[in-house]
Amino acid sequence: MNKNSKEIFEKAKQVLAKAEHEDLLLNYLDCVMKDKRRDPFAVDFFIKNGGLSSVYDNIANIKDELIAISNELTEISDELEEEDEWKQMI
Repeated sequence: MNKNSKEIFEKAKQVLAKAEHEDLLLNYLDCVMKDKRRDPFAVDFFIKNGGLSSVYDNIANIKDELIAISNELTEISDELEEEDEWKQMI
């Protein structure tokens, strides 16, 4: 496996980790919504105790991290294109 393949594989693992983090957040929100059916004050309690802002912050972090990974993959892609151009010139 060459350097770029390893980097792409590592980035794919990072994206998978972000998807798992998002699943955790969705499960958390799902639990709050189910609790709402049993306890009409569950959502108010969730919001008042910072749950909503915590979920928002986590989602914002996931977004930023995915953008960073995308940028890194773009750089790898650009490097691969440059290598291909050089190979075609030779």
